[in-house]
Amino acid sequence: MARRVLISALTIGLLMIPLLIHAEVYQWIDDKGTIHFTDDYSNIPSSYRQQLKVEKRRGIQEEETPLEPQKIILSNEEEQAKKVSSLKKQLDEALENYELTNKEFLGESSNLIVRKFGSHHQFKSTILRMDRIKEERSKYEAKIIEAEGMLEKVARQAEESKANPSGPTDDSGLRLLASLFQAEISTDIYGRDGAWWRSKVFDQREQLKKAVEDYKKVYEDYSEHIEKLSPSRFGRLSLTQYQMFSCRLDILSKEMTRLQVRITEAHELLKRLLQEAEESKANPEWLRQ
Repeated sequence: MARRVLISALTIGLLMIPLLIHAEVYQWIDDKGTIHFTDDYSNIPSSYRQQLKVEKRRGIQEEETPLEPQKIILSNEEEQAKKVSSLKKQLDEALENYELTNKEFLGESSNLIVRKFGSHHQFKSTILRMDRIKEERSKYEAKIIEAEGMLEKVARQAEESKANPSGPTDDSGLRLLASLFQAEISTDIYGRDGAWWRSKVFDQREQLKKAVEDYKKVYEDYSEHIEKLSPSRFGRLSLTQYQMFSCRLDILSKEMTRLQVRITEAHELLKRLLQEAEESKANPEWLRQ
């Protein structure tokens, strides 16, 4: 019995949903001034049907005003822009702190070179200080990885939703202007063409690239030697072995200084070459590779 009542109630409820969502109520006033209401048109006397007032009643579902699609898109883009800005700020702070601690770490490592003829105790105290700095540097490194991962995730989500936070990227007009400009200028004011400039710029960039790569290799070698001098090795290395490490670090340190000079010189030469290209009215496209 209870089950039948429940089924009946559900059936009635389902049948009434359309009426609740969108029902019309008719209103009229009879000769005595009495106001009448009905939702059934057949109940209205024919003599009063011309003066009807119709009122549409809407249910709760129809009364809810949905957000406009454009507002939703703008809201999502603003929220995403704030998130990206916050993550970039975190990344910049982590990178800055990492650079500072790494510079401090390398500065402390130079004391190992000074200890070339020092005592066992002096080597150990320097290594302990380096180890504390290294722990702090590792924390900032973890923050960098976390921030980069979050930025990559946000970028992937934006791509999936076809969001475009940076605005239109159609640069076909600029490319057309560049191609026209390139067609008009075949040489600079001294008669040097694009092949000459490309060769000069390529050579300078290759020199800079080679100097940077050489420095990176020496720096990695230097870092590997430092990493081997951890507190866990106390008691396993003799004073002579510490001194050998110190001599090796001294050689690598001097090599890094020499390569830094090469990098600075190559950078300055490339900078002067680009300035000369601008002064001689060379086509900017010739300098892009």
